Amino acid sequence: MKNGKKYEASSLYSVFAIVLPADSGQINSILVGKDSLPSGMTFTIQPGKLTYLGTIVAPTDVMMFIPSMACKAADMTFKAPTNVHREILKDWAVSNRLLVTTIIKERLTELQNNYHTSSQLMGIQFGYLPLTSTSLKGVEKQMTPDEVIKEYRDYGFMLKN
Repeated sequence: MKNGKKYEASSLYSVFAIVLPADSGQINSILVGKDSLPSGMTFTIQPGKLTYLGTIVAPTDVMMFIPSMACKAADMTFKAPTNVHREILKDWAVSNRLLVTTIIKERLTELQNNYHTSSQLMGIQFGYLPLTSTSLKGVEKQMTPDEVIKEYRDYGFMLKN
């Protein structure tokens, strides 16, 4: 972390979680093996709450076979790796114990705005402009209105936290 503290954890079934003492700071990087993912995310840890930083998405092309390139090409998203993980996040949100980082809130607000636009486009099959979604690392992706509506229904619950 930026304050010099180092924490170590490992993933379990593609879930990376670490329990830290109440603190706040900035993550400089996430170390994966001998390579690291640049981060710069700010966060606050509160006792009894789950601070959700997102999910690391590994590349699917040839870079996945070269660890140093895989780390540089990895992306981060607010989406949970599986439906089970999303349900865990929902349970934490319902019990008012889920915290999301500022950047996740920004991306969810972008999703919400796209959702409102998509709702107005329902029934239009042709001629719409694709909606843009941005990952936590700034990678843009185009989405159809149907994709936006589904994603918002799946992850809109995090906006309340």
